[in-house]
Amino acid sequence: MFTISGPHMDDKNPVTSLRWRPSDGGKPSTHLISTTADGRLEHWHAATGKNVSTIKCENDNSLLCMDIRNSADLVACAGVDTFVYVYDEHTKQLRQKMKSGGKFHPGHSSRIFAMKFHPNDHNLLVTGGWDHTLQLYDLRSDKCIGSMYGPYISGDALDISDDMVLTGSNRNNDCVQIFSLSMRKSVASMNFEGSRSIPESGFVFSSRFSKPSP
Repeated sequence: MFTISGPHMDDKNPVTSLRWRPSDGGKPSTHLISTTADGRLEHWHAATGKNVSTIKCENDNSLLCMDIRNSADLVACAGVDTFVYVYDEHTKQLRQKMKSGGKFHPGHSSRIFAMKFHPNDHNLLVTGGWDHTLQLYDLRSDKCIGSMYGPYISGDALDISDDMVLTGSNRNNDCVQIFSLSMRKSVASMNFEGSRSIPESGFVFSSRFSKPSP
């Protein structure tokens, strides 16, 4: 356990997402990346708890989620304004700002609460939020290339394994769903026992695929 500290730690803007920065050579990661509700993308040194760098998102957009590519060269973040921002991890400069892919792929229409780079296809980014859709972005084309209808995501509740996308929804029906990227649709759903009859049960704010055994 450690405590992060820096010039912004005394304000009232909450941290909305955290990721360990992938490390090279199989060594344990030493850096954390966080987003805040007032639009900051911050890097932290885990051993000292000190702020290494801060990027302020344009238009003071409230950031709600973030992910870093496995190659550790790009960081994506998103939130209230429904755009996806991609920053160069080395230069800290904005590389891409993505939303619409045209008439048939308009992108998100409400807040984005979760995102994940595909672990094998490094140009594919999947996002989800309050508009009951998953949106697929291709970094090579700078735009949305597809979507899938279903989940109502309100937290870090999105994960990818090969062709499968796992989601958790802020509702008591179809709480957990699995989508196929190749078929562009839901292929499985799950409800917790009693979730449909008990209003307070079943809501999911975080979800992950299990990791394979070593």
